[in-house]
Amino acid sequence: MSENKFYKGILEVGDYVSNVSIYGSDNEEVKLYDLITDHLLLFCFTTDCESCLSSIEALDIYLSKITNNTYNVAVLIHTDNINLPVFKTFFGEKIPKIYTVPKDTMLKKLRIRYFPRGYALNKLGQVLRENGATSDYWLEKLLEPISILPSQNLSEVAGSSEIGGQIACP
Repeated sequence: MSENKFYKGILEVGDYVSNVSIYGSDNEEVKLYDLITDHLLLFCFTTDCESCLSSIEALDIYLSKITNNTYNVAVLIHTDNINLPVFKTFFGEKIPKIYTVPKDTMLKKLRIRYFPRGYALNKLGQVLRENGATSDYWLEKLLEPISILPSQNLSEVAGSSEIGGQIACP
């Protein structure tokens, strides 16, 4: 599809996410930027996607392996209100921030075209890294720019494609 003034491509490194309204299990409205501290690991899933379901399990297993997990993690999921409490119970305290977002909002306002998707955001809502977040390898890749935020200029991190170093909890 050709780029024009009415079409915005997929959300990529360097872009800023939209500050959309999201909803928790009690149907409370929250703005996406309200979830961001100095960073946000944002995962986007839909329950009508088989690979999303396996990625949800991979994320749960990966977060169980991290000791002293101080990452700020949120999940946006396209699902019904019956399944949302199931996901909250499944993740428990590992991910207390789980919100429903209509698929149309993810596609049009957040510019997410592929599922599952993971994004590492800085405190300004800028995408530092994005990928499918389907395995330990890709989850570690997603964490790399977050683990160095205190010691790097955020604009330098956002512009780089590969960031070396060990994963360490901030």
